[in-house]
Amino acid sequence: VRTIIPGINLGVVHYDRISPQKIMTLEKNWQLPDDRPIVVVPDCPLDPVIFDTMAATFKELKDRNITTILFTPEAERNFILKRVAGFGLSSHVIVTSDVQDRIPTLWLAHTVLVTGFQGQESLRALIEAQAMGRPIVAFDRNGLGEILLRDNATVLLPADQVNRLTAALARSLKLTTEQRQS
Repeated sequence: VRTIIPGINLGVVHYDRISPQKIMTLEKNWQLPDDRPIVVVPDCPLDPVIFDTMAATFKELKDRNITTILFTPEAERNFILKRVAGFGLSSHVIVTSDVQDRIPTLWLAHTVLVTGFQGQESLRALIEAQAMGRPIVAFDRNGLGEILLRDNATVLLPADQVNRLTAALARSLKLTTEQRQS
């Protein structure tokens, strides 16, 4: 694991959570094909209007055969599952509430979308994704813009411009391995 943020040694702190066995178990349980890119949203927005706006992006990702994994609080999981099904996204959107799966899921991500709609949880997810060197698309909400490291693999969108999300994710998903690691 390449540590980007000085002082965070993810290999020591989270080794038990990103073991190869844990990652393979998630891939098997979620039936993730090896050739399909994955977008992880560790802080899924719970507001119906915001979620529905973002669902258009998830639909475009589905049309490009890209899997999206949404992390939601357990109390809101059924609500989000119903919205996902209502938009016809069930085949390409996985909804989970198990925070123990977040670290290995970030490890699988081709791009991480941090929405900023869940405050401290959003900040934690951003730090973890950056520490793993994952490409990030983030909304400038709740201080995310202040701690987001700026490089070729990050995109910071204004908080109110959800309409730019599809283009930002497409740009992020096109990054080569070298660009992701620079």
